[in-house]
Amino acid sequence: MRTRLSRLRPGSRAIVLRTEGHSALSRRLFALGFVPGTELFCERLSPFGSPMLVSLRRFRVALRRGEGERIFVETGDEDENHSTCG
Repeated sequence: MRTRLSRLRPGSRAIVLRTEGHSALSRRLFALGFVPGTELFCERLSPFGSPMLVSLRRFRVALRRGEGERIFVETGDEDENHSTCG
């Protein structure tokens, strides 16, 4: 299922499809490893929904919900969009 990173629930795995936009934030996300084909794992969600903790390429990244909205991912679970990680 294709969705945005911000819609994953903790414990979910996904593959990065693309990042949205051509801004400095998109370049920063790309530099952090959010490149197409990269596998990631949604580890935690703060009590208020932002930030979220994501692990990829052997390190962890904390992202705000708005940053997670700009990253499109592919999951193997058809029910991922019911709970969020971000």
